[in-house]
Amino acid sequence: MINRFLLPAGYLPFIAPLSIFKYYEELRRKTGAVGFEYFYMVDQNPDIINSSPIGGKIFGIHGPWTQAGSYYKFIFHPKVAFNLEKSAEKTLRFAKTVGAKYVVFHSIDIKNNFIQKLIALAKTLKLKIYLEPDMGDNTFALAKKFKLPVVFDPATVEWNGENLFAEWEKAAPFVAHVHLNEYQPKLKKDQGILKSKRYGELIKKIKASGYQGFFTFEVSPLQSRWDFVVAGLFLLASYSGLADLFPIIRKWYAGISQKNLAQSINFAKLALEGVAFKNAGEKLC
Repeated sequence: MINRFLLPAGYLPFIAPLSIFKYYEELRRKTGAVGFEYFYMVDQNPDIINSSPIGGKIFGIHGPWTQAGSYYKFIFHPKVAFNLEKSAEKTLRFAKTVGAKYVVFHSIDIKNNFIQKLIALAKTLKLKIYLEPDMGDNTFALAKKFKLPVVFDPATVEWNGENLFAEWEKAAPFVAHVHLNEYQPKLKKDQGILKSKRYGELIKKIKASGYQGFFTFEVSPLQSRWDFVVAGLFLLASYSGLADLFPIIRKWYAGISQKNLAQSINFAKLALEGVAFKNAGEKLC
């Protein structure tokens, strides 16, 4: 099996030190992933990324989800986050500087009045553009509308109340990239750990279809309501300077992310090998 696994990296406030990137690289080595899909925040300095432990290993850039509202503005302070065209152009130029091959934009951040200009810029920079559906957007319809390759995100599909397998069948000819994560119905959010039988069967179906692209594991530390409290405490420790005084705080939180991602990657590996699952990711004896 050819390794086509990418890990997410990014979602970092500007105060995050360069050293935090070592946890991403540490996880890449542990899991055997080939590289990263970096989540760009507007106006980040690409030189910081290139000189970090993940420099030279970034395959793709995930554009900023500029419609995330006050949360996004409070945490990351993007100066042009709500100017979609400028944000998109900066994302493409950032991608080129860090050596990425593709850029993912959410459908909500792409508008008809500048999409052709964006496509032209991407061509000049020798980058590919992939569109990812937002809540309420259908993957297949998005591909047809903009005539661009799309990202298949099964968690978003279920969030929209659609059937995983039926949507894959329709969208497969247009899919250039796959984001692997589960929909979490109790939290009404995506980025869940891969563990359910239906997701294992979906991965098998994706392989059987002849898909040759990469898989990015969009799995976060937020798997329960308590995890939101923990994330808030970590953020507070970072902004107050405690994480600088006690580096164990960052290492501890990085460990949570590593555990969740490693579990999901192992699940996907087993699915691609054709292992049958019960629920909760347990192999059938």
